[in-house]
Amino acid sequence: MTASLGTLIRTAREDAGLTREAMSPHIGVTLRTLARWERDETENIPMLKMIDVARVTGKPLSFFLNGDSEVAA
Repeated sequence: MTASLGTLIRTAREDAGLTREAMSPHIGVTLRTLARWERDETENIPMLKMIDVARVTGKPLSFFLNGDSEVAA
């Protein structure tokens, strides 16, 4: 089963022990924007922001690109 990008972002954030409030300034987006991403309310997340998400959470970019729930578990 394929996990949504929002689910993967939330999983990575939680695995890193970060709250939305703590993570959003490190990736240069508002708390509202990050929350919308995690709820899959936006379709186009800039690749540079996804690189920031990967960097801050310590996940490889492939974690988000593959969308594999096996990876997210």
